[in-house]
Formats: sequence, structure tokens, C-alpha cells
Amino acid sequence: MVPDYERIAATIVNTCARIQKGDTIYIRGRKDCSHFCELIALECRKQGAYPFMEIFSDTYKLKDLKESPLDVIKKAPRHVQALIEETDFVMYVGMQPKDPLPFRLLPPERVGAERLYGKGITDIVLSHFEKRWIGIAYPTLEQAKLYNIDFEAFHSMVWNAIDIDYESLSKRAEKVASFLSDSSVIRIKNPKGTDITLNIEDRPVLKDDGIISDEDLKKGDKILNLPAGEVYVAPHERKSEGRTVFDFVFFEGKSCGTLAVDVSQGKVSPATDSAEGLLFKEILDHSTGDKDIIGEVGFGLNPCITKMVGNQLTDEKIIGTVHLALGENRSYGGKNQSDLHWDLIVSDPTVWVDSVLLMENGTYCI
Repeated sequence: MVPDYERIAATIVNTCARIQKGDTIYIRGRKDCSHFCELIALECRKQGAYPFMEIFSDTYKLKDLKESPLDVIKKAPRHVQALIEETDFVMYVGMQPKDPLPFRLLPPERVGAERLYGKGITDIVLSHFEKRWIGIAYPTLEQAKLYNIDFEAFHSMVWNAIDIDYESLSKRAEKVASFLSDSSVIRIKNPKGTDITLNIEDRPVLKDDGIISDEDLKKGDKILNLPAGEVYVAPHERKSEGRTVFDFVFFEGKSCGTLAVDVSQGKVSPATDSAEGLLFKEILDHSTGDKDIIGEVGFGLNPCITKMVGNQLTDEKIIGTVHLALGENRSYGGKNQSDLHWDLIVSDPTVWVDSVLLMENGTYCI
């Protein structure tokens, strides 16, 4: 079934972003989804706002990352910085490439250089109270092939997860967030060997319910991805202890099985010298800053996302899963600074919050 793109664009502008008259919006999108960018821009215009669009192709982006000097790739130049400084809302439409595989096979230093460019943009967004950022998935046949999933199933899953009842999702998120509020210790176990404790005392509990509200802005929670559907918090960076077994590792075009990591004072290290552990080290070696420190614990809530495929944007939202993220977490109320934010999934978790059961084997108890 073909999504109602015009109605979804209107929902994103009016419900998710809450665009107001006089707002300025920078819309950056892939060439293959330019029609959807235009629908978003036209809806912004209807609200009396001022969109500016930048459209690029995979072909251009890939050649740029392959051939341009690394110092050019890394830097957000002054005219781009000025654009972000004068923009109220940044929207990335089609966050991933149309065909992600060639990008995932790029040398790690070039992937890292692109992340540094992104960090420069993020730093500007985080430095201004009311400046906001939203990333929007746009599924393709090439993505489905990479994730080894039927395209129709993948396409429907992503668009259903975006075209969700946000009022219902918000109520579900509020219930979990209230359970976590004013708590101190989270313990997570699962049948594969995860047993970790994290301290969240006095850290803000944030809701990714698909709406950037005034309450979110007060907490500094100004970055939103669609599909939405999680509650998350930045644990104290040096107070996580134990072992975590992540169920799926997918990065730079490589797919593996489980990965066990030991966690001491928030810092992660592979438990073995397996192929997965070596890949994990390689990724961290080409990242910067607090790249190996746990920066987030999140709880998936989107019932429309039913299959783990290796797409971070959707996997972390699967209802009944927990994810731990490494690296950057300043927009969550944390202290990590990094060009890396990497969500890794734990399935079938049992979770206690201050010794009270929140989830049992992947099923919420509240």
C-alpha cells in the first residue's frame, strides 16, 4: 500500500515538529525522496514558516567521501555553520543513503571524517536552547536487500512506524518514563549472559514519543528521529558495571552474531578476541572522544517495528527491547562528547528499576 505522503508530511510538520509561523527550517534530503522533502516544505509554508531545501544524490555523496581530502570532509564550513545558526529547525529526510552498502564499505577514516562533520552541526544545535533537529527515515529496495528483508515488509514496517498514533505512543512513553523518574539504579539481565547495573540518579528521563514538546526543550531534548518510540536516559558515565551481551552487531557493511562486552566504571571492552570483538575495537579506533563510554540506556516502545534487521534507526525502537548506546549523549543531559553514537540491542531483557520489575523477558510489567 502506498503511504499517504502528503498527510504524513503534515503530521511531521504540525504534530512532531510543531512548526510555528515565522520559523526557519533547513531541509536536507536525498534526491530520491525530494518529493517528500517538497511536501514537508510546502506544509511549512502553509504555517507561515520559511523552509530552505538542499537535495543531494548518493552518487555525489559517495564520490565526495571517496575522493575529497579528509580535512575538507571533516569540516562544516563557515557558510554552512551560518545557515545552521540562523535556522530554528534542521530536518534530515532520508537519513541513510538510498543504498547504504557502498558507504559502509568506505575506509574507516573516511566514515570517521563524515561523523566529525556531523558532530560540528550537532554542536551548533546543542548550543542553542530552542534550536531543534529531526531525522526521518525513507526506506528503499536497496536498504531492504542489505538488511535481508522483503522490501514490501520493510517498506510497510517503516512507514507504519512513522504514520503511528502519536497520542497513543505518547501515553505509552509517559507510563514508562514515570516509572523511571526519581529512581537510581537500573539492572538488566537476559538469557544470553547480560547482567549490568546503571546509575541514573538525578538524570532526566526523556521520551522519544515523536513530538518535540516544550517540556522536552526544557530538558534539552531537542533531537528527534522518526520512526520514534523509546524512553531513554543518560546514565552516570562512570557508574555502569557488569557485562552486556548484544544480540546483533551491524556496522560498516559487516554482519555478525552476538558480542559480549565487559563494563567497568562505564567503559566497555570486548570480553573475548572474537571476530565480533575485533570489529568492535576497529570501530572504536576510528572514533573520537568518549567513544567507549556508555551514554544511554533506552527502552523500545514502537509496536509497528517487528523485526531486527541491523538498521539502528528502527532496531532501537522495537517494543520489548533495551538498547545501550556508546558515545555522544550531551543532548540527553550527559557529559560524553564524541563523533560516535552507537546503539546496540539487548533482546528478551528482564529489567529492575530500584529492585522493582519493569520488564520480564521482553514484556513490560506495567
